[in-house]
Amino acid sequence: MKPCKKEWIILVALAANLSAQDSYFPRRESRPVYWRALATFKGLLNEKNCTRFGFESVEEIKTAELGEPIQEYIIKLDQLRNYKAGSDPSLLLSRSQIVIFPVIAGNRVRSSIQFAWIDYAWKAVAFGGTNTIRTYTDMRNALMVRLGRTEDDFFWVHVPWLGLRLIGHYEKEEIFLTPLAGIETLGLKTGVSQPLAGILAVLKPLADTYKEQSPLFK
Repeated sequence: MKPCKKEWIILVALAANLSAQDSYFPRRESRPVYWRALATFKGLLNEKNCTRFGFESVEEIKTAELGEPIQEYIIKLDQLRNYKAGSDPSLLLSRSQIVIFPVIAGNRVRSSIQFAWIDYAWKAVAFGGTNTIRTYTDMRNALMVRLGRTEDDFFWVHVPWLGLRLIGHYEKEEIFLTPLAGIETLGLKTGVSQPLAGILAVLKPLADTYKEQSPLFK
């Protein structure tokens, strides 16, 4: 269920020092910290590890650029436990203090950099996540074609206590979520969009009985 840690270079352990104030992020051109992080990522890669982080060669790393940032929203365990059927499901999507930048080389998404709003500043906290960002991009692009939308119409949704990641978008004022990797036992199929309310209805009983050592979460 949970991504392999080897897929990431973790720089900062996220904890309670995430700043509470508004963490609005501008576009990539506006913040030198983004480009410094990309330079740092490039410096960590070499012939031995570049393929593990999505690049075909060291030469390709030199051409890497940042894509447009993706805002993350999360579904918190405590809020889902308090959720009542008939309530506004959109209220359970909490904007997190994390944004994800795709790293692009050769006109393809190769990897990603995660930034978090810590102590009132954006800081790079993780490099990598190649498989996850590629799956997100491929699935989002397919939805863009099917729905006639642009990149800005989609957002990243994370259920951290379940290790579940989804793509969010609106259809006629209703939020739909598309699992990057489904959980068949819950009726959540990879790449199949469902209304947010329906997914919450599936996850609610699981949240009510959730225990860290449950076999489903190992």
